Amino acid sequence: LWVPGDMSQLQAKLVTKDKRYQVPDVPLGVSSDALPVDLNGLVNSLLLRTHEQDTDQGINHVEFDFLVNEELLRSALGDHVTEKGLSTESVIEIEFVLKRAPPEPLFSIPHEDWVSAVECLESRILTGCCDAIARLWDNAGNSIAEFSGHQGAIKDVAWISCDNTSAVFVTASQDEDLRMWQYHFDTSSSSCIRVCRGHTQSVESVAVNAASGRFCSGSWDGTLKIWPSEVSGDTVNSEGPTPKRFKGAKKKGKTEVVATEEGPLSTLLGHGQAVSSVLWLDRNTVCSAGWDHCIRLWDLDSGVNTSTLTGMNAFRSIAVSPLNGLLASGGSGHHVHLWDLRVPDGKMVKMTLMSHTGWVSSVDWSNTSENEVVSGSYDHTLRLWDTRSPKVPLYAMTSHEAKVLCLDWSQSQMIASGGADNQLHIHRVVR
Repeated sequence: LWVPGDMSQLQAKLVTKDKRYQVPDVPLGVSSDALPVDLNGLVNSLLLRTHEQDTDQGINHVEFDFLVNEELLRSALGDHVTEKGLSTESVIEIEFVLKRAPPEPLFSIPHEDWVSAVECLESRILTGCCDAIARLWDNAGNSIAEFSGHQGAIKDVAWISCDNTSAVFVTASQDEDLRMWQYHFDTSSSSCIRVCRGHTQSVESVAVNAASGRFCSGSWDGTLKIWPSEVSGDTVNSEGPTPKRFKGAKKKGKTEVVATEEGPLSTLLGHGQAVSSVLWLDRNTVCSAGWDHCIRLWDLDSGVNTSTLTGMNAFRSIAVSPLNGLLASGGSGHHVHLWDLRVPDGKMVKMTLMSHTGWVSSVDWSNTSENEVVSGSYDHTLRLWDTRSPKVPLYAMTSHEAKVLCLDWSQSQMIASGGADNQLHIHRVVR
């Protein structure tokens, strides 16, 4: 068996881990200029022959991707073999896997200003906007409530908890404050339950660690601050509580409540410029990225910067994979960099994903596939990557008409992204 092309052939074996699509385990003669589309035709032909005696309906045409030496094939087989320095004297193993279906635009949700923050949890979507209002939506794009009180653009949002009765979340703003909010679904009422003050410039990022009952913020003032996230209790700063009144939900039932003003539990110093992104690695370790070209790891018990990763450009966003432990970063360098924090050489870039033509403003990992990460950019696009294909993304999503400012892939079948086109776009992601 061979694929049409030039007369140069390679000995190859087609294998798969998916038992539904296994083919005979024998070497085949394959043309060196065979492309993925040719191999796809070959596999489908083999599947047809293998299953032609089956009494069931059989197998329809299936689209596959192909891995050679653990990297997706994106060129002619011979060129890939040569580039990777593989021997042409031995049988080349080609693994085929189901091709990822392209993300499908579902709907968009218009906002009054730039959509600068988004985070999804279960069937809820939380957004922050440059009009200083946070908004709560359901997964169908229906508005649930609006939350006003900030005096500047909301730069980030993070869930603390959400169930059938209530939702609790925190917002970070250009007005130098963070605010904790609670919304009750049964009464359609809300309250600003805490105002967190201590930063001296815009608060750019916030991340919650439910296990420790704390959240972390990063600011343009170059500091990180740790705050309590418990809803109950009267913990206040050293100067005592300062009651203030803030409006709750604007959409359903206006409320006015007293919120407690609170100072941070601790402050972390080390960044030379603005802190643009923060996340938790575990209940006692925080990771931050900044405009000083540094990614820093912090031990919260000691308050010490335990490790520093240095890049070539300012960082805008970081995200860690829950499956492979790799850290993805995006920034002014137009690329997505992957770092391995678990190995001694983790201070070096493990891989670079290159395709964007503008700043990479946001990154997030799949929580179901260790190889997939999505990025958003000032070039108006989202790009879905498989780390086994670093030079070419799987797909580019072009729904945005202006720069992408934020994205979230915490729901496995949905990517939410916001941008300077005043829209929140929702893409469906399925196998």
